[in-house]
Amino acid sequence: PLPRHDLFDFDEVLVLDRLVASEIRRLTAGSAFGPIQSPARPGLISPRPARIRLLAALTDPSARGVDLDVPDPVRDGPEGFLAAYRQIARACAAPLDELAPR
Repeated sequence: PLPRHDLFDFDEVLVLDRLVASEIRRLTAGSAFGPIQSPARPGLISPRPARIRLLAALTDPSARGVDLDVPDPVRDGPEGFLAAYRQIARACAAPLDELAPR
């Protein structure tokens, strides 16, 4: 499970599909009881929630619709798992490329 405060303690959260992204964005909505405070760092109130990014968009910024989702590998057997692994591995390198000095 993803603790709600993680969405305020970290700068970015990467997710595999649009449904998960939607649910996580809902969790970043304001609370009726005030701002979310970090239990890990008492007294810290984050000014904004983490940026929610779809993993597939990291490797293909022009992706839209279902192309933004990493397909569920269970339906396609071993080949599906290999394809999902490759897509995830490529996408995980993208944030590192963004952070690397030029």
